[in-house]
This record gives sequence, structure tokens and C-alpha cells, in this order.
Amino acid sequence: MQLKKRYKMKGEQGLISQEGIRLIKELLFGKHITTGDWKTANPNNTRNYLPALPHDFQWKWQVLEGDYKGNITKRVRNYFKKEHGIKVPTSVIEQIGNIARSHTENERSIISILLTDLNGALAILATQAVAFGGQIRKQKTSCEITVY
Repeated sequence: MQLKKRYKMKGEQGLISQEGIRLIKELLFGKHITTGDWKTANPNNTRNYLPALPHDFQWKWQVLEGDYKGNITKRVRNYFKKEHGIKVPTSVIEQIGNIARSHTENERSIISILLTDLNGALAILATQAVAFGGQIRKQKTSCEITVY
């Protein structure tokens, strides 16, 4: 990598933004599930709170492979039913769908960074690439970081 060269980061289409993830987690995590729609959907439930989604949950609108494939609402519903025996109420599934839809990248986003401080910028790029499972591809005049 060289100073004063432009580097690009591309985000994958269909990813749910950090704000969308935060809102969905806020809707689900630590949710008291013994009243209202939760109680109606799960009359024999003995849990007080909804467990968290797995750490490797794919925050994408659509996943085409794996145990939990389909759109995010289907995957959330199937995960809680299969792993914990909990039926997520339709009203909550609809809220998840609305949040995810409004916070999903419909086009690949590109961020270009002009390096002026090699150590600082390289650390930022590497951190973001690793955090989002990206890869770095060097080209003749630039380094492209693709986030998957």
C-alpha cells in the first residue's frame, strides 16, 4: 500500500446496516416473552426471556444456503422454533421484516479512502475488512477491499 493512493471498499448488496441490526436486536434480545402476543403464540412456554440469535447469524436480507436459508424473517422464525421451541409472533416477524427492509443495502456501496497516513488508514481498512469478513485485493494502482 502506498501513501496518496485511493483505496476502495465495496459493501455487498443485501446486507443489513449496523443500525438495522441494532434495531432488530433491540426488538428481540432480552424480550420478556410471557405476556401478550408471545404468550398467545407460546402457551406452554416456560422461559421468561428470548435467547439471543447465534453469533454467526448472517445479517443479510436473503441467504441461499445453509440450515437457515431464506429471507431474514423466515430465518429468525425457523431458528427460534427449531433451536428453542419458541414461536415468534407474526406481529414481531412483520416488525423485523420492516426494519430489515428499510436498513438493507439495495446497491453495492463503495467507500474510497485516500491514504495520507499509512499506519492509521491501513489499520482502519484492515479492521473493517476483518470485521465484515472482507478480503483485500491489490491492483496496480489501488487496493480494493471487498466486504462479503
